[in-house]
Amino acid sequence: MTGGTFLFGLTLIAALPSFAKDHQAFSTKVFTSSDDQFWVNSTIIEGAHEVMLVDAQLTKTSAEKVLQEIRETKKPLSVIFITHEHADHFLGLEVFKQAYPGVRIIANSAVVERIKKVYPEKIEKWKKILGPGATSHAVAIEKFDADYKAALEAVRAADDKIWQDTWTLRQGERVMFSQPRMAVVRG
Repeated sequence: MTGGTFLFGLTLIAALPSFAKDHQAFSTKVFTSSDDQFWVNSTIIEGAHEVMLVDAQLTKTSAEKVLQEIRETKKPLSVIFITHEHADHFLGLEVFKQAYPGVRIIANSAVVERIKKVYPEKIEKWKKILGPGATSHAVAIEKFDADYKAALEAVRAADDKIWQDTWTLRQGERVMFSQPRMAVVRG
């Protein structure tokens, strides 16, 4: 599946509740770490059949708490989206990859390149600070540079009601998930 097809599919999945009264709407839950003094946010987006995570926490301890929240949904974690290269957004990936080996971890190319430059030094830095609560190895992040705008415009052309309920994803230095009615995640 190409990146554009994947996002288009995700967009349609998010919009389906508009059409089916008995179809479970997607929901979001923001987890904020409270025990690491960084107040790191991760957002769990739960669909009818699977879960997506935006940002993966700094510590393994906090990532394990997010993982527990995901497991309580009884749905598989299919995608993790990393918004930018700050360590508190990607160092918890090890926990999720171990629990869900098939999870797709994505970020736009610019973010992936910046993470590659800092990943080894961040692991070493945080091992010294956090000890066993720190990640022990890098986890691969896939470059995802789909034409988000084209996919979303196709949905919009199909039905303005879908557009009102569709999640949008903008590329740039930082990435933002939003919905016209509420802001959800800003990297």
